[in-house]
Amino acid sequence: MASSYGGGGDREGVEKRLRTAMDNSRQAYQAACKRCDQVALETPDRAMQGSDGLQRIQQAASVRKVALANYQKALKEFTALILDGRRPKP
Repeated sequence: MASSYGGGGDREGVEKRLRTAMDNSRQAYQAACKRCDQVALETPDRAMQGSDGLQRIQQAASVRKVALANYQKALKEFTALILDGRRPKP
């Protein structure tokens, strides 16, 4: 398998940066999931019918969705480097 890894920084440095980004985004995603679950538990069923309770849940879910997208991107970039030697696009 041909590597498309090129210059512009040593591989170890790029790998360390991508691993750190992956770890940080995973932690952010896990925290967002925990917060989303917490908000759902704290919001009684009757509050779901009101705008405040629903808004809190929607906001927590939105943060979780963004955190998941960031984690998936970081994981994809790290995996591409490790398996194929492809560096992330700037």
